[in-house]
Amino acid sequence: MLIMPDPVKPFKVAIIRNLSLPGAGVDEIITSISMLVKKAAIYSEIDVFAPIDGGRFPDPRVYEFIILTGGIVDLTLAPEQLPAWVRKTICFIQDLVENDFPVKVLGLCWGHQIIQQALGAEVVLNNEGTLIGVQNIKLNSSGQSFFNMSDKCAIHKFHKRRIAAPAPKFLPLAENNEILISESCKILSFQGHPELNDSIGKELLLRGDRTYLQGKSPEEVKALVDSTQVPHDGQVMFANVMEWAISV
Repeated sequence: MLIMPDPVKPFKVAIIRNLSLPGAGVDEIITSISMLVKKAAIYSEIDVFAPIDGGRFPDPRVYEFIILTGGIVDLTLAPEQLPAWVRKTICFIQDLVENDFPVKVLGLCWGHQIIQQALGAEVVLNNEGTLIGVQNIKLNSSGQSFFNMSDKCAIHKFHKRRIAAPAPKFLPLAENNEILISESCKILSFQGHPELNDSIGKELLLRGDRTYLQGKSPEEVKALVDSTQVPHDGQVMFANVMEWAISV
């Protein structure tokens, strides 16, 4: 779906990059997000921020849409053990909510977890271990309505942790807190990665977090790579996200 905000007043988007792994598909992730945004809203201006590298956070009074990308910092650690930039990210999210800025916020994977943790949820380890590749998740009735899809959808996954229960004033759109939306309808987040494609998925697996492949045989590595190369619903879901992002 093509959405066309007023070209005189472009749709202002801020991407907060929470990953710093040169050569592991990080630049491609930012490019993918930007392309998916512009595919839906051609008159968009997109800026990228990297507090992980010492940069500043976006001014929520300037932007209409803020996207928090994936990351690898373990959010099950005690607060005092988290890097300073992660603690600042938590404060940034809390400030967004407390001041009720007129901005939509999207969290992707680690972005999903940091939003929820900042607002009162607990991040825990997956019961089934690390989840990698395109996997099916089940949408509830609200999720089916939001995405205009049936009860099942396929999405890229790269995560070892999950949300135990939603933060207050958040509602699930899928089982196991895979997709959550705030009661205010201003914050949406995915445990999965609707922004990924097969090439980025392969790069992340082979050159990203090396613990994903720790102890794996060549046959097991091939099976994991193959799991990133199957059809998925990411682009369709992101188009619906953009419709939500631009709506009043």
